[in-house]
Amino acid sequence: MARGFKEKRQKPYAGKAPAKGPRAAPPPAVEAPLRARVTLGPGGRFVIPKKLRLAMEVEVGEPLSMEVVDGELHARGFKVGVRKVQEMFAPYRIPGVSAVDELIAERRREFELEERKIAEDRRNAERFAKRRG
Repeated sequence: MARGFKEKRQKPYAGKAPAKGPRAAPPPAVEAPLRARVTLGPGGRFVIPKKLRLAMEVEVGEPLSMEVVDGELHARGFKVGVRKVQEMFAPYRIPGVSAVDELIAERRREFELEERKIAEDRRNAERFAKRRG
């Protein structure tokens, strides 16, 4: 036991016994924000404590996205950033439709149109060259 601290003993419960029967659901747990105090070192460096790195889902060496909002530094790891973007676009997602397949098909159509235009421009250039002699 540390010097200067006394162990507190819990007193026996003296109130009414809890009612029997179905219990009321406990209130939803509210997570307290994780906080830490760090010191800014040489070159503007600081260490993110392990409990915060775990909550941020980042590992040593992983890149972070950082921004300053109203004088506060906000840092986000890659995994959380991807998840936030997915959540942001979720309302626009059509079930059963692959956005990747649609994008590839659109790019192929654009490529074919571009190739046709290039071929037409070549034909026109050849015709013009023949006329000029």
